[in-house]
Amino acid sequence: MAKKRNNQKIKRRFVLLIPICWLFIGFFCYTLINNYTKINILKKEGQVLNKKIIDLKEEEEALKVDIEKLNDPDYVGRYAREQYLYTKTGEFIIKTDWQLLKLW
Repeated sequence: MAKKRNNQKIKRRFVLLIPICWLFIGFFCYTLINNYTKINILKKEGQVLNKKIIDLKEEEEALKVDIEKLNDPDYVGRYAREQYLYTKTGEFIIKTDWQLLKLW
């Protein structure tokens, strides 16, 4: 009889313990998968941001070169004449359409 009661107690423990174990295992698997996907998303965002950093550094270097050029008065004068069609006294502007010249 005592052996039968012990077997019943063991069965009850297993009946209670097995679902609890499965709940813990399921929770840990869910957490693991959730964290894994978050890590992958963050890695992809990091790669995109690293590319942006590289592009911005290149743009910064180009702007530094432009700043150095704009400190030169001769360059500023030439730039203003080319971009904004300013002229010195005695000069006149002849504007050509380079697209038409490329076709020839």
